[in-house]
Amino acid sequence: MALVKKLPLAALCVCGATLLAPSAMAQLSRDGGAIEIVADRGELDDVKRQAVYIGNVDVVQGDARLRAKEVVINYNARQGTSGAGGGIGSSVGDIQNIQATGDVYYITAREKVKADRGVYNAKDETINLTGNVRVTNADGVIAGENLKINIQTGRYIMDGGTGGRVRTVIDQASKEEPIQ
Repeated sequence: MALVKKLPLAALCVCGATLLAPSAMAQLSRDGGAIEIVADRGELDDVKRQAVYIGNVDVVQGDARLRAKEVVINYNARQGTSGAGGGIGSSVGDIQNIQATGDVYYITAREKVKADRGVYNAKDETINLTGNVRVTNADGVIAGENLKINIQTGRYIMDGGTGGRVRTVIDQASKEEPIQ
């Protein structure tokens, strides 16, 4: 039977950031740094090496923010630990990936991206967003079905999905402030 620790909101606010802060590999932001996670509910399963956050999830790192209804974080065991039994978060090592579902927003100082689902892959430092993807910045809007973001290079690749197309509207006259 897996050891699952269910944490109340107050505990999540206190330890959510520290549970995953040791990860040197997770880079939602080009600047890196500690990751803070706030949600209505959270579960940490040391055996599965997985943290699940449900309800109004807000993940912040530097100038980058990931919002969703649910976020699942898969991580490696910390060096020198065997898994369950060492206390809350004692075995949390580097993040492998972050999966976000339900009204997913990836927000930076320059743009806001909305999608149905998002997956951050720590190994190649990419975010893949799928389903009704819409990128909004001060100069316009790009919409499609799939978007791949390389965090370090800043390269965005959008496609329209099966039979779909990418649509771009450039409006340099409107200077909408990105949502924070």
